[in-house]
Amino acid sequence: MKKHVLAIIFIILSSCITGGFGVYHTVGDDESVKSLSKLYSVEESAIRTVNNLLPDAEKLEKGSSLFIPGVKEARKAVKEELVAKKEKKQGEKIITPQNSEEKAEIPFEPIWPVKGKIITKFGGALENRSEGIDIEVPEGTNVKAIENGKVIFSASHSGFGNMIIIQHSEKFISIYAHLQANFAKEGQTVEKGDNIGQSGKTGATEIPKLHFEIREFSKPVDPEKFLK
Repeated sequence: MKKHVLAIIFIILSSCITGGFGVYHTVGDDESVKSLSKLYSVEESAIRTVNNLLPDAEKLEKGSSLFIPGVKEARKAVKEELVAKKEKKQGEKIITPQNSEEKAEIPFEPIWPVKGKIITKFGGALENRSEGIDIEVPEGTNVKAIENGKVIFSASHSGFGNMIIIQHSEKFISIYAHLQANFAKEGQTVEKGDNIGQSGKTGATEIPKLHFEIREFSKPVDPEKFLK
């Protein structure tokens, strides 16, 4: 479990460094780091580094998700594309096996971390793409946990300044950056509405604000679609 959490943190921080410029690839049959390197024309070392893969790791687990940096669009191997076209042409119905023992999904009904003016929206052009939203608030404003969860990162990180990452479930993670102070510590369990820190202007920002993100399976999603 600890290795899983560390992998999540590594992918998120790596994504923050690259500005999220890249795509997530779902590993198919017999795909390897080498085949993905050829498919996307990306160095094997880059794929290994951003996904925290060992130097000798070659075989990849089918269905796992890897971040491919510097790529604009996800691709499929030629074999997969031919199979997909054949199934579509023949009108075959693809049935996904259901796990009868699948755990019930944990409710995710987040609240706003702070109240303020949104000065940067989610998305945008690739070169200036925002993986979350920026909310302008006075320095020292209390920042709330948007939902129950566990703090998996609480420290300073590059241009994001003081940052907190909370894991709410296997599916959702929230990120709070440019904090003046981090109240919640790594490993701490928090409840929805708890004050986890105070807004500030640490890192690469000239004005007090909260940079806020929601990740679904480590992939950035628009927070405004979830917040109430």
